[in-house]
Amino acid sequence: SGFSISATLLAGMGPQVKIAAAFLASVAAGSPTFFDGPLRFTAVTNRLIRIEFDLELRFVDEPTLTFLRARPLGNWVASGNASHGWKVANTSSVSVRYQSVAPTKGSIVVTSRDNSSYRWSYGDDPEVGNLRGTARTLDSGAETLDLNCHNKVSPTMDNSEQHCVWGLASRSGWAVIDDTGAPLQREGWFHPSRNTTDISVFMHGLDYAGALKDYFIAAGPAALPPRYALGTMFTRWFNFDSESVKAMVEDFESRGMPLDAWIFDMNWHLYGPWGSFTWNKNSFPRLQKMLDWMKAQGLPIGANVHEHDGISHAEDTYKEVCTALGCTPGKDIPFDLYNQTYAAAQEDITVRAISTKNGQQGIDFWWIDYQQGETNTFQKTTIPNINPTIVLNKLRSDGCTKHGDNRRSLIVSRWGGYGSHRYPVGFSGDQDHTWKGLAYLP
Repeated sequence: SGFSISATLLAGMGPQVKIAAAFLASVAAGSPTFFDGPLRFTAVTNRLIRIEFDLELRFVDEPTLTFLRARPLGNWVASGNASHGWKVANTSSVSVRYQSVAPTKGSIVVTSRDNSSYRWSYGDDPEVGNLRGTARTLDSGAETLDLNCHNKVSPTMDNSEQHCVWGLASRSGWAVIDDTGAPLQREGWFHPSRNTTDISVFMHGLDYAGALKDYFIAAGPAALPPRYALGTMFTRWFNFDSESVKAMVEDFESRGMPLDAWIFDMNWHLYGPWGSFTWNKNSFPRLQKMLDWMKAQGLPIGANVHEHDGISHAEDTYKEVCTALGCTPGKDIPFDLYNQTYAAAQEDITVRAISTKNGQQGIDFWWIDYQQGETNTFQKTTIPNINPTIVLNKLRSDGCTKHGDNRRSLIVSRWGGYGSHRYPVGFSGDQDHTWKGLAYLP
C-alpha cells in the first residue's frame, strides 16, 4: 500500500508534474499533516479536517481557547491527482479537493467517502441543516434565544455579548468551527493569534455522537463535575447571616427535602463594591465556626462573585496583592484580567485566601457572575477575540489542579464560546422564572 517515485521517472517529468507527484508522495507517507505552500491540512481524525492558510507560513501549533492540539489521529493516503488546478487528498473517510490558492468560495471541497451527498465547500453557510449550538445568557429578560447565529440572538442584548456558536450536529452532514484569529495559549497565558485562516471541518454525516467524540479529541473532554453538582444546589439573593443560614439548612432537613450544596449569593461579602473577595464580618462574626458546621452537614459551599470591581483597598488581601503587583498601597487596584500578573494575583492570592485548602473549610466552588461587558480590553491590555467569561472560567476551574487540591473543580458560569465545555457547569444567566423560560432550558 506504499507509494514511491523513482528518480528516473521524476527526471523525465515536467515541473508541474513533479510538484504533483511530490505532493502525492507526501500525502502517501501516512502523516496526519501535509503542506502545499501556504496551505496546511491536518487530519485531526479521519473525519475531522483542519485547514490553515498563511502566506508567512505562521501555522499555529499552540492551543487556542477552543482546541488543545492533541496529537492528530488521522492519516492521509495517496489517492489523488492534479488536473485543471485541482488537487485531491483522502483519508479513509473523507476526500479533500482543493486549489493551491488563498481560500475563496468553492476553492476547497470536503466530501464524505461514505456518502457523497455530505459535502462542504469553503464559504458554505453553516446555518443550512444545522441543529444549533448555544449562546451566553438569558439575562435581561430574554427568557428564550434564537440560536440561528445570523439573527439577533437575544431580544434584549447585542450579539457581541452572546458568543453564539453553531452546533456540531447538522442534517447537512457537516459542521465547521472557524478558529481564525483565536487567541493562542502559550507559556501559561493568552496571546494574539498570528494566523490568517484556520477552519476545522467535521464531516460525520448523521453520526452526531461521532462528531462530539472527535470534538473532544481536538478540544479536550468535558470535565466530570463533582457528584453534588447533580443534586440540589440552593441559593437565594437574601441578606443571610450565620443564624439564618443554619435555620434554612435545618428547615430543609425537617421537611425531608434534599440539599446537596449551598451557594451564597452576593451578600456574603463586603457591602459597597458589587464584587468583593472579603467576607462580611458583621453578618458572619464567627465565620469559621459556621463554615465548619456546614461542612459537618455534608454541604459543599459555593459563593457568587462579580470580579469587575478589581481589588479594593478594603480587601483582606489588598496589601499582599499590592506587593505582588509592585504598586504603592493607597488606591483601589482596577480589574486588569488580561494582564497575566494581575490575574495570577487575583486567583492565587485573593481567591485562594478564602478557598477550601489544607484541611480548612472555605469556599469549595464559585458562581462566576461577571456581566460587565464581553470586551477584549482591560486597562492597557488588549487581546483580540478574547472574552472575560471564558478566561475567568478557565482560571477558576484550573485552580484546584494548579494548587494540588484533592477535589474536582466546579464553577457555575455563563457560556464563553467553544472550549467552555471544559469548565462545567453552565449557568443560564438571570431569568424571570416564567414558564416560557423554564420550558426553553434543557
